[in-house]
Amino acid sequence: MNTRPATPEDSDFIYQVKVDALKDFITQTWGWDDDFQWNFHRKNFRPEITQVIKDGNTDAGFLIVEESDNEIRISEINLLTNHQGKGIGSQIVRELQATARAKGKWVELQTLKVNPARRLYERLGFRVYSETETHFKMNCGVLIRARISTPPYAPESAFRDALSSFFAANIGALKAKDAMAAEEIDAAERQLGFRIPRPLRDFYRVSGNSPFHQVFDRMLAPSKIEVQDDMAIFCEENQCVVYYAFKIADADRDDPEVWQLNPHENKWYFDCKRMTSFLLKMSCWQAVCGGVSASAKGSISMAQFEELESTYERIDFGGADHEYALQAFHKNGVIVCAFPDDYRCQVFCGSNSRSTVKRIASSLHLDML
Repeated sequence: MNTRPATPEDSDFIYQVKVDALKDFITQTWGWDDDFQWNFHRKNFRPEITQVIKDGNTDAGFLIVEESDNEIRISEINLLTNHQGKGIGSQIVRELQATARAKGKWVELQTLKVNPARRLYERLGFRVYSETETHFKMNCGVLIRARISTPPYAPESAFRDALSSFFAANIGALKAKDAMAAEEIDAAERQLGFRIPRPLRDFYRVSGNSPFHQVFDRMLAPSKIEVQDDMAIFCEENQCVVYYAFKIADADRDDPEVWQLNPHENKWYFDCKRMTSFLLKMSCWQAVCGGVSASAKGSISMAQFEELESTYERIDFGGADHEYALQAFHKNGVIVCAFPDDYRCQVFCGSNSRSTVKRIASSLHLDML
């Protein structure tokens, strides 16, 4: 955290932050009285438990954290309005969550009901457990105790080989710079307080730095994995309609399930039985949605789909059931993603050869993208 200990000389600055960040919400809740607010601050300001939040070299806000046997309490966290929206507060809260997870403690806070900060806290994994007439009381529970002392994963992995082969055959051979260093993943695990699952770790090690994974849906870097509702979000849909995550309690499983969050409903749905299956299917989907030089889409008949099945080689996803019916095929550097139903089939195809995609689009009456 970029903070420094407060001193008695910071009293005026801390009060300035309170006025700037909270006056509107206090006015809506109780009304505002300058004399009362100043006297209350002067009597209750405790520099020994207060940290001044820095934005670079500039004082930007303040933080008060108190720790007991079972919890870490964020008593106050406020930023000047011209320093809000930069992720400063979110990063501080995440670091406190990581500390709490490592110690097996809760993180607790409260916020005024009229303060929209509640939505930020919910996105960071907090839930309302109680409320008063004026405040929501929120906490983020003990997820799992850190297990970073467990032996590191062996470097050999059939899934890692499968990923490398997939890229070589369909996207182009990966470069050394596309691979993410193990040290970067290890550092993220220490911050999170739990292991990144083996398949996802392999994915990062093979291609974690490749821009391919940002062209449509976005794979999050290990340091950007976000914890919410005992889940770890590692991928976001291109318009943030859904987020993809694994259960933190399953982090040490060989091939954990993947779940998706609908943020508008604030509800989790099962997505895929195996993470290896999800990552391969996601890579196919990325390819036809901008990851290769040319792509086309359209609707074909089931007879045409059956012909496509007989012409192209199905990409094996390990036999894992998937909530959505994406099927993928490839041949000679062409990837086809298909969504068949009882009557028609939506098809997306892509290749680094534009002439090949145009030929397929012409034969199947697809639209070039």
